[in-house]
Amino acid sequence: MYQLKCETEEVSEFAFYLRWLWPDHIEKILRQRLWGSLMELCDISELKHSHTLTLRWKIACYPETPSAVLDFLSKLVDEPQILTRVAENPNTAPFTLTALSEHIESEVRIAVAENKNTPIEVLLKLAKDESLDVRFSLAENHGIANQVLQELLHDDNPYISARAQRTIKRKDSILIEHRKMASMA
Repeated sequence: MYQLKCETEEVSEFAFYLRWLWPDHIEKILRQRLWGSLMELCDISELKHSHTLTLRWKIACYPETPSAVLDFLSKLVDEPQILTRVAENPNTAPFTLTALSEHIESEVRIAVAENKNTPIEVLLKLAKDESLDVRFSLAENHGIANQVLQELLHDDNPYISARAQRTIKRKDSILIEHRKMASMA
C-alpha cells in the first residue's frame, strides 16, 4: 500500500474530518479538498488556501458538527470568521467556549457570550470585558442568568446598564405572563 512520506497539517486536518458523517454538501467539498490537498502535498507554500477556509466555515456553521471537531477547529485556526462560527454553534462544548472567550477579537467573544452552552463563570468574566460591544451583547441577551444582568446593572457605561435593566424587566414580564397562562390552564 502506498503511504505518503510527507504529511501536511492540512491533509491530517481533512483526515480528521473524515471520521464523521456529514451531509452531502459538506462531504462533497471535503473529499474534493482532500484530493486537492493531496495533489499539492509536496508543493505547499505558506499561502492560505481559500478552499480550506470555505470548508472550515461550512463545518463550523453546520449545527450537527460534533463538539470534538469544533474544538479541533478552534485550536487549528485563528481566523475570526471561523472562530465566530465555532462559538455560535450549538454543539460547541463549554471548555471550547471558555478558551474562545479569551480571543482578541470582540466578535468571537460576542458569539461566546450568546451561546447557551457558555458557563456562568465565563459570562460573568465577559460582563467585565474591555469591549463595550461584548458587554452590550450580554446586556441585551434574554437567555442569560439574572446574575450576569445584575452585574451589568453596575456597568460604568450608562447604555449598558440601562440595557441590562430593560432586559431584566422584559424577562420579568415574560415570567409573569407565563405564570398567568399556567394558572388559567
